[in-house]
Amino acid sequence: MTRYAHKSVYTHDLEALFTEMTGEDYGWFFEQWIYKAGYPECKIKCSYDEKMGHALVSIEQKQKSDDGMTPEVFRFPLTVEFVDQTGERTRYTMMVSEKTHSFYYPVDRKPKQIIIDPDYTALMDWDIKKSETLWIEQLQNGENVIQRIKAAQALGEKITPKSIKALGNALLEDEFWGVQVEIAKVLGKIKNESALTELLKGKKIKSSKARTAVARALGNYYQNDRAFNALVELVEDQESYFVAAAAATSIGKLQHEKSFEFLSKGIRKAPSSWRDIVELGYLQGIAETEDKKAVKILEEYTAFGISDHIRRAAPTLLARLGKRYKKLNPHIKSELEKLLYDNSYRVKLGAIAASKIYGDASLIPTLKKLAESEVESIIVRRVREAIRALGKKRDDTELASVRKTVEEIEKENRELKDRLSKIEAMLEKKE
Repeated sequence: MTRYAHKSVYTHDLEALFTEMTGEDYGWFFEQWIYKAGYPECKIKCSYDEKMGHALVSIEQKQKSDDGMTPEVFRFPLTVEFVDQTGERTRYTMMVSEKTHSFYYPVDRKPKQIIIDPDYTALMDWDIKKSETLWIEQLQNGENVIQRIKAAQALGEKITPKSIKALGNALLEDEFWGVQVEIAKVLGKIKNESALTELLKGKKIKSSKARTAVARALGNYYQNDRAFNALVELVEDQESYFVAAAAATSIGKLQHEKSFEFLSKGIRKAPSSWRDIVELGYLQGIAETEDKKAVKILEEYTAFGISDHIRRAAPTLLARLGKRYKKLNPHIKSELEKLLYDNSYRVKLGAIAASKIYGDASLIPTLKKLAESEVESIIVRRVREAIRALGKKRDDTELASVRKTVEEIEKENRELKDRLSKIEAMLEKKE
């Protein structure tokens, strides 16, 4: 504690101290984690051989090392946990030190679970391949939240009736809402009827956070009648504003034939809520429908007198649709320019973000004037970021515009030359 008091200390001093205190060389540790870049990216396979009575865990390091900084092979300890039929857990920790490294573990009976890095202490990114049965067991009986979430994500890639059923059961039965949220996301990504059936069972989950996730996931089922009807129920949720708001947004994402009509009527009678979150959910849903008529509604909610919580979000939604229907709504650019000078700080920030989304480089002069006149540092920084983003888009736009202009000039020159030649020919005949 006193050796380096009042002195400058360097990394190699710490390395030397580790070696002195332990009697082991830790040069490899500092080389790969301090002086080099990257981290292990591993492909891991787990299997069990009943005849031989052992489990095999094979680790292959796949990280790219052609940058000259990332090691081709990392050296790190890896723990593997085996759970037998009685629930007894046994752990082994081995040192991975080769690009492809296989470990055989003495396991007398087929394990119910094989869990790689059970406490998630290893700094690595991995892709684990193991049987569906092992993943389902981990989802149902994983010791911690991360184990169950990782199992849900892995089962979502298998998309079998058995895995979907297991996900549906866990959605209802898991004791922690965070796991339920991740399961809802997985079922939402699968997008088939079986997954939808399991997801619909989550409408009555006790946790409002989990119900919100279910409402969001249902938005992935494009134009599906069952999903639409379920969301119509959830939008009336009396316990959570977040559930109702998420349901309204998802109704728009569905782009069901009834979505726009339902939302355009519903927003007029949306209940008052904390930070107007329910009304905002309706507005986001209207934008998600991508209906041409949505532009007019969005413009209404940029008007002065509307809640700032809504007005700051409306410009970005308007910019998205305005970019899509630019020819039909050229006035949106002027609307954004007006909002850039709004008296509300929140609305002004929303308009700056909307300018980047709208992607029209002709907004740059207005943004530059705003940067020169604005005193709020955050607004000035956001404006400059928007100008840089639009400047990159302008390079391509301007180049295409220059090419088009040159082509038009050349065409006009050819036409003028033709006319001049005709006039000269007529004059020659008269002479």
